[in-house]
Amino acid sequence: MNECFADEIACINKKVFGFPVVSSYVVLISFVIFVVLKAIELNNVLKGKKFKEYCEMRDEFRNLGWQFLCTDRLSKEDEEKDLVSHHILRLAYAKSEGKRQWFITQETELLKLRMMFSNSLLNRLLEVNQLSSNQVPAEEINELTDELRGCQTGFNMANAVYYKVDFEEVLQLVSSRKVYLSQGYAYLPASELQSFVLNKYKIHLKEQLAMACKLMPGLEEENRIMRQLKALSGGDLGTGYTTKAVGDKITCDMLDQLSLRSYPLCMQTLHNHIKVKHHAKHEGRMQYGLFLKGMGVSLEESLKYWRTQFCKGGIDTEKFDKTYAYNVRHNYGKEGKRADYSPFSCLKIISSSEPKGDECHGCTYKHSDELSLRHLLEKRKISAEATEEILGLKRQGHYQVACMSLFKATHPKEGLHGGLQHPNQYFEESQTILSGNSETSDSKMTAESSEKETAGKSNDNKENIQDIEDEFDDEM
Repeated sequence: MNECFADEIACINKKVFGFPVVSSYVVLISFVIFVVLKAIELNNVLKGKKFKEYCEMRDEFRNLGWQFLCTDRLSKEDEEKDLVSHHILRLAYAKSEGKRQWFITQETELLKLRMMFSNSLLNRLLEVNQLSSNQVPAEEINELTDELRGCQTGFNMANAVYYKVDFEEVLQLVSSRKVYLSQGYAYLPASELQSFVLNKYKIHLKEQLAMACKLMPGLEEENRIMRQLKALSGGDLGTGYTTKAVGDKITCDMLDQLSLRSYPLCMQTLHNHIKVKHHAKHEGRMQYGLFLKGMGVSLEESLKYWRTQFCKGGIDTEKFDKTYAYNVRHNYGKEGKRADYSPFSCLKIISSSEPKGDECHGCTYKHSDELSLRHLLEKRKISAEATEEILGLKRQGHYQVACMSLFKATHPKEGLHGGLQHPNQYFEESQTILSGNSETSDSKMTAESSEKETAGKSNDNKENIQDIEDEFDDEM
């Protein structure tokens, strides 16, 4: 196997508590870490990254026995748990750009969380990265007092601590003129060290995940490992919806009203584009067509909708039936290989190609510029405060969280349960709230990979290890 995989394979070949790492026991540890990363993502958004909520989350981890997530003083046993689970998840999330980005973001937040509760972790990381030896001597700081004061508000000579780093490693600080530059070096104040370390960690993770993605074929022969990796990544952000039960009939003449009340912004944008232009390119038809299917719109009603809209745009019925009807039937599994296609998840939509020209697919928060997004929110009469919050989340790249924020603004008495993973989840939870039904949606979730269930759906955290292992094997 390729030598570049040394770190990951070394971890996979290790044993923890006498079980091979590929056993479901260790996969379960990795799933625990995944749950933690999701909890951090939700806390960042719903609670606004407040220190108090971070403390509550840390205490929750401790109560569950996940001590190794709350301290940097790890026992050898816990250190192995931490290391192995990280490398397993690194492999599980290496395959697509969207998953890599999500993993990098949440792992960085986890490191930040750990540094918040540790007085020594930052110093240890500085030593590992050989930054401690780059501390600027007091004499040099004295000579550069005026220059350093000009780059930092609240400069205090009495306790000034600076480090010399390559200016290319702190380009964001350089662009905002927060550091003094001299001979290719940036003078980094101690107050910016955490940001510097987190940025280094992000870059390192990005490189390692890109390498792992290229080398994944080297693991294909390891069937058991691949099954477990698929089980881990299959249960995350890529869930889709099957067609709703026959009793939940939605006709095409109901779509205008539903789009105003319960559509996520990406689908409302598509609906309005089709309503005005009476046409949509292939990607847009796929994204919106499968969304309609997930809502419970029948094939007959879907054909009626698309035919009506396209004919308003000058396409006659004969041309529609010849050119476009096949694709609609194909989405419903009535043509081609007759596959039962799932509606696109948020992750798939966010990861899609950027729309160009008359294309209208994609994620509105990611693919629209800030001015256009502000205009759309104003049209929906979203408050100025909520609009600024959503735009701020867009700038940070938290697109799903921005969508959750919109849901909260339009459904002030309720919120999305457990985060947002799918446009159809947004629609159904909105309909549940508006109809006054407090019960959870009855839609059936399916993995985007067409697997019927995803790993980790245990109803009892104390389940026997062998039962968990059998469950994973059965699902794969």
